Amino acid sequence: MSPTTSKDVTIPNCVPKTRNSGAAYLHAQRLLHPDILAHSLRVYIYARALIKVDISHVNELQPTASFGSQLFPDLSAEFTDLDDLIFAAAIFHDFGTCTDHDHAQRFEVCGADAAVQFLSSASFDVDLREIWTAIALHTSRGIAERMGPLTRCLRMGVKADFGDGKWRALLGEGVVERTEREFPRGEIEKVLGNAVAEQGVRVPLKAPRGSWPGDLLRARLDEPEWEGINKGF
Repeated sequence: MSPTTSKDVTIPNCVPKTRNSGAAYLHAQRLLHPDILAHSLRVYIYARALIKVDISHVNELQPTASFGSQLFPDLSAEFTDLDDLIFAAAIFHDFGTCTDHDHAQRFEVCGADAAVQFLSSASFDVDLREIWTAIALHTSRGIAERMGPLTRCLRMGVKADFGDGKWRALLGEGVVERTEREFPRGEIEKVLGNAVAEQGVRVPLKAPRGSWPGDLLRARLDEPEWEGINKGF
């Protein structure tokens, strides 16, 4: 099946064939840095692939994971608009790096607000609270993995894209290689790290201590001449 097009913009095959996701992709394509857009698509693919994985054996999630399905339910049993939900969370999760959504809050919160603003203004019928929470918590290590299903799978998808071996191992053979051929990595670590750190330099409130933006800001201030990937990444 060939990719669809809309006003000279090609919509990749992986994007759900719905009004919600098509509109969200076109919006993201206009505003996101190309490397961040490609990252967001990879995150969607990985998050979607990790929906049904058994996480009860993952050591870092114990003892929580051993509590069973009450805390870790089957995503498909909880949501009817599953693909749209996961896609919206993935495509908007780094929207806080966009100039249009660079407000005086952490970039994760800016991204969550951007998702709700766009989806509600277009009257899309999706669970906005679930999407907001998933995006706002996607850098919250050890918490996002234990939250609701959407928050958990977004976090797993993000970590898989940034090389976390335990989540990549659960994706299946060849998934990462195929995905990165279709959506090359570019310089995503450098682009994303620089974008978030620079926001913190301008508005320190956006990078509080103990947060991922705070780690990036501290690394930038410690070595302002460093030109590689931010060491707080």
